[in-house]
Amino acid sequence: MIRVQNGMNAIATEPDMLWEMERRYKILCPVAPTLNQKTQVAKRDSRLAGILGEIVFERMYPTAKRSTDLRWDYWYRDQKIDVKCKLRKVPPHYGLDASIYAYQLRNCQADVYYFMSTIADFTIVWLCGWIGRKEMINHPASEYWKAGDIDDTNGKRFSADTLNLPYSKLNKIRLERT
Repeated sequence: MIRVQNGMNAIATEPDMLWEMERRYKILCPVAPTLNQKTQVAKRDSRLAGILGEIVFERMYPTAKRSTDLRWDYWYRDQKIDVKCKLRKVPPHYGLDASIYAYQLRNCQADVYYFMSTIADFTIVWLCGWIGRKEMINHPASEYWKAGDIDDTNGKRFSADTLNLPYSKLNKIRLERT
């Protein structure tokens, strides 16, 4: 079920989506919530949020094909798509930022990033927006943070070099019509 909340499209999760999220987590992270040596947020709920974002993407775009290249998530309309779903303490709004770690921008080579957010109970996934890789890198509102920097607006300390862009600067996500 899709609704608008905080000005963003929001999808209410269904029990089968949450079951699938847990199933995939057990396969991807059998010992610890890390995917590789570059994992910055090694928390179970953060990893679950990312998996849930991918499940939502698959429901939104049923013709998307899962990538076999681990540097991005899907092929969709001849584009390499990387899905980013952030776990938040509060529902997202357009004043918050989309984030990509700098190493992902260098190594991922995705064409497009899809940004989503969820909260700890995983009952809703907000569709925050999308942006092309080059557009994100070159956007005049993008802000580059070095590892250890602190954002004075919210007290966040960056664990790795990160590029941020406000959700308000992203393109709106439109659902596929099949």
